[in-house]
Amino acid sequence: MITRNGISKKAAAVFSAICMASVSVLGGCGGTAQATAAAASTTAIQTTVQTTETTAAAATAAAEAKTASESVKESSSAKKTVTITDMAGRTVTYPENPQKVFSSSPASEAWLCALIPGKMIGWANKMSKEQLSYYPKEVADIPLVGGWYGYTEGNTEGIITMAPDVVITASNLTSDENTKKAIQDADELSKKLGTPVIVVSYDLKDVPDVMRDLGKWLGEEARGKELGDYLQAELDKAAESVAKVPADKIVSYYYAEDASGLMTESADSFHSAVFQFCNMKCANDVKMSSFMGREQVSLEQVINWNPQYIFAFDPNALNTIRTGAGWSGIQAVKDNHVYYCVSNPQNWFDRSPNPLRVLGCLYVASTCYPDYVSFKLDTEITEFFQKMYQVSLTTDQVHALYQK
Repeated sequence: MITRNGISKKAAAVFSAICMASVSVLGGCGGTAQATAAAASTTAIQTTVQTTETTAAAATAAAEAKTASESVKESSSAKKTVTITDMAGRTVTYPENPQKVFSSSPASEAWLCALIPGKMIGWANKMSKEQLSYYPKEVADIPLVGGWYGYTEGNTEGIITMAPDVVITASNLTSDENTKKAIQDADELSKKLGTPVIVVSYDLKDVPDVMRDLGKWLGEEARGKELGDYLQAELDKAAESVAKVPADKIVSYYYAEDASGLMTESADSFHSAVFQFCNMKCANDVKMSSFMGREQVSLEQVINWNPQYIFAFDPNALNTIRTGAGWSGIQAVKDNHVYYCVSNPQNWFDRSPNPLRVLGCLYVASTCYPDYVSFKLDTEITEFFQKMYQVSLTTDQVHALYQK
């Protein structure tokens, strides 16, 4: 036991015995002997006290270290968690108010950039300097780590090392079969990374709900609701405009993918969601052969379909279609109705299916049905980036987005 002065009872007893021996020696000897004995006694006493004090200090330090260790363990075990049901119906438990969040695909990155830019730990796909200029400054320097989307496999070890609190993944939940596949993929990814994975829907109509739900789940409920309500109002604005279009004024479109412009999507493909939303008629009659889409067609087929509008996903296709001799007889080309699928900061139409498709709907409605819209596209674009990403765009920056 350590006494108030830091010396144990045993040490005190030793000290007393030495003192008594010293007195005895001093009483029975001459002056020199007495001095020698006294010096020896004093040295022994000092050594004993020093040893005892050192032992006491070590014991105290060990006790303090043990207490600190136990305190850390208690703090770790007491870390709060939350349990939610994600949009795929999965039960997910993860740390409350997560500080390190990773998006496993480009689709969900645009939601996270709006909600928690300072908590994102990495990009699933490479972002150019131009793309980053339209996103919050907090995400400008986060690293590229890869992700899981399409046929892409992420850097498992790299992401594990970054130790995210939770991973967000966007999936197709439009049917029972698709949802089952999304659940399987998310469970496998969670096991691979050793990290909870939350699934959200990337269906266009679900964009506002995803924003609200992610806000609740990631500790930004008020902002999530604000942005979710805003996105719903913007979708409603586009829907109300195209609903005014008479049946005989509905226009046809061709969605040109890849550099040649000779890959496209079927009318019912989720890759064509923006065009479907905007009450447009798909000019082609191809069938969706796979989840990835991009159906191969010929220039002769496109000529026969003779679309009134063409939207090019690839800038090379945009130039080919506008200037290529083989395309010149198509109605869209003759009327100068060939447009670019805006790609900054991520694509507004497809690949990835992200919330920027809300802008895609406003863009298509304004471009194809200008007589029926009650909004100004430039104003909507400016407001979108200000509200979503706290980025103020100049008129030139706005025009640079879609005037190609």
